[in-house]
Amino acid sequence: MDGTLTIVSAADGKIDGSFKRTAVYDSSFSAYGLLTGGKFTGTYKPNGDVGFNMNPRLEDNNVYIGAKLSGDNMNGSWSHSTMTGSKDKGKFSATLK
Repeated sequence: MDGTLTIVSAADGKIDGSFKRTAVYDSSFSAYGLLTGGKFTGTYKPNGDVGFNMNPRLEDNNVYIGAKLSGDNMNGSWSHSTMTGSKDKGKFSATLK
């Protein structure tokens, strides 16, 4: 899947923004329906660690991303978390523009 993350605000270690899905390569993974677009929240640290909560309104059916910012690239992983635990996970990468 491809998409865009737009950071609207970043202060005191917290980020807020929006995201939009722009292309789908495999719609069979468990979190497909959760990642169409919307608001996200997250955190960042001076060492480049970033975390995204892709649906802050739902705690029991959500996608979380953890990555490391290095130059213009972010690399890490995502996980689809539900009430019964992690359903799916994979790699995450992004390029800053």
